[in-house]
Amino acid sequence: MTTLPLPNALIEDIQAGLRPLPSEVKQRLGAILQAIETPMPELYDLDAINGANRLWESQHVGLYLGTENEEHPPGSIDPRLACIIGHAEPDSPIALDYRVSPPRVLYLGSFGVESFWIELASSYEHLVAAISPSTPDSYLPPTMVEPQT
Repeated sequence: MTTLPLPNALIEDIQAGLRPLPSEVKQRLGAILQAIETPMPELYDLDAINGANRLWESQHVGLYLGTENEEHPPGSIDPRLACIIGHAEPDSPIALDYRVSPPRVLYLGSFGVESFWIELASSYEHLVAAISPSTPDSYLPPTMVEPQT
């Protein structure tokens, strides 16, 4: 269970029944998870958020802390100041990082054999705007646009 205050927009999305994510939103979220080989993203409801945050108290927490890294900032995460809100794939959490205000959205990505926490969005609100079907691709930064095939 998390004791950190969730962003109002996240609470409103959960209350509005926007979990699980619609497939189009999952697809847009998956397209911006560049350090994930096979994205299977999901953002959680309140029960799943509380369950996922038990990870920070588990014996396996060390596998999920990442490594500070300038090339893949911030690289690491402080579990006392983080709240898992979803996953990029089953073993790759998406979390709010409360070391900054407003909390930024990070995900655990891999480069080779190392894992790093990578900024996905500067806030939950910015993430939602980026993955919203109403946001045309032309308004997204090039790294957030799914390639056309």
